[in-house]
Amino acid sequence: MAPDYLSLSEPERISVLFQEIANPRPLVEVEWRGDDRTQNVRETFALIRGVREQYGKHTLRTVIASMTQGISDWLEPVLLAKDAGMRPWGVDALEYVPLFETVDDLAAAPKLLDEWLSYPAVREHLREQGDTQEVMLGYSDSS
Repeated sequence: MAPDYLSLSEPERISVLFQEIANPRPLVEVEWRGDDRTQNVRETFALIRGVREQYGKHTLRTVIASMTQGISDWLEPVLLAKDAGMRPWGVDALEYVPLFETVDDLAAAPKLLDEWLSYPAVREHLREQGDTQEVMLGYSDSS
């Protein structure tokens, strides 16, 4: 039985995510259905795949990871892309863009970016995409 993902530490989550991204088997069976939120996310990534297949890889190019606070937040869309049948890494893959939104997240962003860039799979992915990494900075007008 797999451990409860949400109960894992950040390093454990990172390890699980990299293992699952590299694993050629599907994340879940095709007929598996999650709750409404899970299905909405899975259907969104399936839609992205379909649009990219129909109109080319340069459409729906970027996935923004809102409230990025750790590497796992950045890796989860990579796994979702793989689950939807897209290449998770490389020239044909999506661009995975973190969105740092809180003051603490903005302060931690340089260290997190350094960590992100330290992973060989990420470096190869970015190399194949032109050696660029987009980062989004956000803030609330009410703060």
